[in-house]
Amino acid sequence: MASSWADKIFRYCERGLDASFWAEPANAVSNGAFLVIAIAATVHLARRSAADGQWRISEAALVALVYFIGVGSFLFHTYATRWASVADTAPIGLFMLGYFGYALKRFVGLGWILSLLGVAGFVLAMRYAGDIPCMPGLLPITRAGIRVSMARSAIFRRSRRCWASVCCSSQCAIRRAAGLSPLGLFLRCRWCSAPSISRSVP
Repeated sequence: MASSWADKIFRYCERGLDASFWAEPANAVSNGAFLVIAIAATVHLARRSAADGQWRISEAALVALVYFIGVGSFLFHTYATRWASVADTAPIGLFMLGYFGYALKRFVGLGWILSLLGVAGFVLAMRYAGDIPCMPGLLPITRAGIRVSMARSAIFRRSRRCWASVCCSSQCAIRRAAGLSPLGLFLRCRWCSAPSISRSVP
């Protein structure tokens, strides 16, 4: 069956196999926090601009993306369709890259050209990270470090499985965030073990 933008997405967060609008009340309502923060940031920027007469385009663009993140995430956690998934993750991906470039310029002190090169390097690094298999276990370099620690601590030996689970879960979460963004097709990030089911809405 050909996929459609109206396909429903199941088995994530609170949704399970429930296709109803309010199947994820906590996820849906909590997105209001993004709008509250965005409004507060808008007021703050407006006051600063009125005080010194300077337009802060970069900051305003980031604040605008926060509005889109709140609205897009609400749409996804209520409609739960493929198009809503794009509305949810596209602003997040853009904010991630936008803020990274902004931080390089504002806090590191790089010029715009070097900041853009830094963002490009970040994208390439994420693409490489997407090619690393995510499996129940640790990366080789992490395993080597843990072997040293385990030789020194019998207590840590008993909690090895817990640390392995946390490490792999963290790797998976990073890749999922990138894979869900508009960069996902470029980054080729793999899903680890998150089951999902889609079906077309008649």
